[in-house]
This record gives sequence, C-alpha cells and structure tokens, in this order.
Amino acid sequence: MAMFVSQNNIKRIIIANSKFAYDFVMRYKTLIKKMDLKIYTFAFASAISNKGRIGGFIHEELPLIQDVVYKIITDNSNVVKEICEQDAIDEGKFVVHYQFVESKVVPPKKSKVSEKSLKILWASRVHQEKLPDVLVKINKRLPENFQIDIYGKLENEYDLEFFEKNDLNYKRKFNGIDDLPTEKYDIFLYTSRSDGMPNMLLEIASKGLPIIAPKIGGIGDFIKKNETGILIDDNRDVEAYIEAIISLEDNNRRLEIARNAQKLLKSEFSKADWKNKIKEIFDK
Repeated sequence: MAMFVSQNNIKRIIIANSKFAYDFVMRYKTLIKKMDLKIYTFAFASAISNKGRIGGFIHEELPLIQDVVYKIITDNSNVVKEICEQDAIDEGKFVVHYQFVESKVVPPKKSKVSEKSLKILWASRVHQEKLPDVLVKINKRLPENFQIDIYGKLENEYDLEFFEKNDLNYKRKFNGIDDLPTEKYDIFLYTSRSDGMPNMLLEIASKGLPIIAPKIGGIGDFIKKNETGILIDDNRDVEAYIEAIISLEDNNRRLEIARNAQKLLKSEFSKADWKNKIKEIFDK
C-alpha cells in the first residue's frame, strides 16, 4: 500500500471505519508528511457497549493519528464537542456536514381521526441498540387512547414472540421511508442508545410527523427542544416519553412542531448546502 500511494502520487486518503487504514496511517506518518498527503476520516457517533462503555475507532484509533489528520468529517456537532473534550483533538480539524433529504416534503395535516385515538409510529432496526426494552415499558404505561405500531427488521434475539408476550403491535419490516404508511400516523417515536444524526428523523420530518426522540449523539442538531420536536434528556426515562406523548394530544401542537421541523429541514439540510459543503471539504 505504501508503494502504491507513493508511486501513484496519491493526494488524499479517506478512512471509513477501516482498522487497516488507521494502522497504515499510524505506521507511515513520515511518508504522509513528506508527500503532504491529506488524510480524511469520519466520526459520526461513539460506539457504546451494553454496559455503557464508550469505544470505537474515533476514541481508540483517531487520537493516535490526529497529528497527521487533515479533516475529520461528521454529521453532528455533538461528536465534535465529545471528541475534543475526551481526546484533546484540535477542533479546527472538524467539519460538520449535514446529510440532505431526497424525500418530497409533505405539509403536515390535522389528524383524520379523533384526538381521543392517536397512532404512534416507531420504525427502525429492531435491535438492542434501539432499546426495545424501553419501548416495552413505554407501551405498558401509555394511556389507552394511544397505539404504537412497530416497523423494522428483526435482528439478533428479537422475534415475533417477543412482541406477542409484551403486547407490542409489530407490523412488518420496511424498505426505506416511502415504504412506511406515514400518512396513517400522528406521532413518530424514536428510541436509541447511541447515534450520530439519524437520516430517519430527517425523512420523517419531511413526511409531516412530529418527532419525539432522545437527546443522544447529534439528534439535538435537528430536534430542538419543544420547537422542532420533543427531546428526551435521558434515553431510558419512560416517564419523560409518556409525558411527551401526552403533550402531543393537542392537534395544533403537533402541527406547530412538524412545521418548525420542516422549516429547519429546508434551511439547514438542503441538497444545495450539502453540495457546497462537499466542494468546501474536497476541492481545496
């Protein structure tokens, strides 16, 4: 690889969660400096174990090569703060680059059903990373006038029996946002243990649903508390989720939040902004 890079006068190396690439950069720092190679790497979210331990490439490998890294690309401001505080990496190396949404923006509409019967959409991977155990507790504590429907691919230890024994209404897996019947729902509920900036939330906002999500990773860059959505400070706080859901019984409140989210989507998460940022990052 070192011979290939040198003989072909490579100008950039972009690391995308590759242990080989991190090891290569670590070993050939002298070559990188001599060739003035621009090393880019990505840092979207910390890896958090079941026991709450923080790890992954951005905390275990990135600090070791930070002296030769040119730019660190992320999709949220939280990871910048986190890495700078924990690993003392120069903040000037970071570029926050938001993804854009391809989905057509659908204006929010008032619920077609009675406010006494509201439907909640939950859609993601059915994996322990997305906290199905918390979802079970929320479902048990919900008032009778709310119903949660679950969409997602079943992974690892989760099967249909899990949903049946916990009285959860599992629908099916889905293939992208347009495969979800978002028009049938009033609220979108999101649970997760760790995240960067989930594209799912941007796409859901484009469909006109108000969002309830935990304050983890980069979610706070898009879900501004009580403005563009309802942000839950503790991702395992069942009472806070319940309180947030009940607060959205008000049809006007749901419309206000959904509209605010779409305004932010258009102003800061546009395709034009995305293209301009790409040029800023790579055209220099």
